[in-house]
Amino acid sequence: MQVATELGDGREALRRAERVDVAKLPTSLVERRSTLLIDIARSQAGQGDYGAAGDTLMEAERLATLEVRYNAVARDLLSRLLTRSRVSTGLREMATRVGVAA
Repeated sequence: MQVATELGDGREALRRAERVDVAKLPTSLVERRSTLLIDIARSQAGQGDYGAAGDTLMEAERLATLEVRYNAVARDLLSRLLTRSRVSTGLREMATRVGVAA
């Protein structure tokens, strides 16, 4: 899934992500779970599904706040999502929490 995301093949990444149940990953792998959610959000945004990308990114933050706060990819994605005309209040609040300018 991560390789497809890195190669910009969002459709394939999301197809592969459907086979992964993040909730079933061990809680000791919180960083991996968060990274997976960030990759899913990137792929969703790459496919133009900005609402889902925002929701997934917020889920990653709920799971591992510091991982999202200090992850350059997540911060960049959040910054890009904030430029969309319809941005949820939750996403704006998240931007404030992690220190990304809205």
